[in-house]
Amino acid sequence: HLPFPMNAAAREGRIVVVAGHEGSADSWAESWPALAGVARDAGYATLVAVPYRDREGAVEGVLTFNWREPHRPDAEETLYLQTLASQC
Repeated sequence: HLPFPMNAAAREGRIVVVAGHEGSADSWAESWPALAGVARDAGYATLVAVPYRDREGAVEGVLTFNWREPHRPDAEETLYLQTLASQC
């Protein structure tokens, strides 16, 4: 398994949120330490990986969204991101 949030989203069929660089369980430093420096250098604080599915329900790919500031999508925004991914 490749150590990337997008791969986890595809493998597990769930949304993966990596929010901020320090101080929370879903931060880069805690969740994906091997990528923390890369994300920081690229200017990304938050990544949300949303799997999209084919008509039979199998994961077909993952759409990612990035923020330059720490951000946690609320329920309404998560639904919006899922809707966007479902259009792929």
